[in-house]
Amino acid sequence: MFVGPDNGLFTPFLDDPRLRAFELSAAEFRGTAVSRTFHGRDIFAPAAAHLARGIEPARFGSIVTDPVRLAWPEVRVSEGRVGGAVVHVDRFGNLVTSIHADAIASLGSGVAVRVAVKSLPLVRTYGDLGRGDPGALVGSSNRLEIAVNAGSAARALKAGRGTPVVVSRTWSAERRARRRT
Repeated sequence: MFVGPDNGLFTPFLDDPRLRAFELSAAEFRGTAVSRTFHGRDIFAPAAAHLARGIEPARFGSIVTDPVRLAWPEVRVSEGRVGGAVVHVDRFGNLVTSIHADAIASLGSGVAVRVAVKSLPLVRTYGDLGRGDPGALVGSSNRLEIAVNAGSAARALKAGRGTPVVVSRTWSAERRARRRT
């Protein structure tokens, strides 16, 4: 469950048909005084506490049918390839992409990640990369992230929000030869 403003913050989750959004309008689930500028304290924190106590979300208010959506890079899936873009650079310089782990898993094993002109390995953990080496992994947000062990991927790859990212199957020379015949 997520609690927050209807300002586009939840755009990455809004296409999931299992999720519903509710307006936080029921006064009994808010603070006693609601300021115009501190909704985190006066509306969102009390709502989160009530959810943690087991209150059903539908009791907060009506279903939001037209939540605010921000422009979000589409993930393009084609045979053997998934394309997306960097959507966030974290404080360590890691590049978080629009590509979800499920899209990568659909390609099977043996994939490579391309950021701008650089091809990177897909690894399981940061520790799988040598110090200063770039690579890609599925991060805690369950999205593809580009990282440099003990460094900044944003700086090393000269990449930021909007930079295209492509994940594709790798092919052995033998399989390539078979495909040509």
